[in-house]
Amino acid sequence: MPTRPSGPLSDADYARINKALADLERIHGEIQRALAAGFACDEEDQRCQELKSALARVKQTYFPERQ
Repeated sequence: MPTRPSGPLSDADYARINKALADLERIHGEIQRALAAGFACDEEDQRCQELKSALARVKQTYFPERQ
């Protein structure tokens, strides 16, 4: 049985955070390809990085034992 977090977030939240981080990593790769092709995606790239950082902080704060 998974370890129950001591905060307000659940195991399902942990799974959603991990999926979102994986999705953002995939999106970041696509943005990098678009940038390499000459598309102006700098704002999208910055927003993607900000979201990844924010989710990583939430994960570290609420699930430090699962890093």
